[in-house]
Amino acid sequence: MDKKHNGKGYTTEAAKLIVEYAFQILKLHRIEAGVMPHNIASIRVLEKAGFHKEGIAHKNVK
Repeated sequence: MDKKHNGKGYTTEAAKLIVEYAFQILKLHRIEAGVMPHNIASIRVLEKAGFHKEGIAHKNVK
C-alpha cells in the first residue's frame, strides 16, 4: 500500500475481514501468517486481527 495511506487502519480492517471469512465461511480452524521480526507495523496489524506469536522461524529471517 502506498505510504500516504499508512496508519489509517485499512490493512488492519482487511486482515480482520479475511480472518472472519476464513473462520466463519471457510470453516478453517487455523491461519498462519509470516512477518519479519523487525516489521513492527505488520506485527501490530496481525495482533489487532487476533493473531498471536508462536515463535520465530530462524531459517526464514535474513
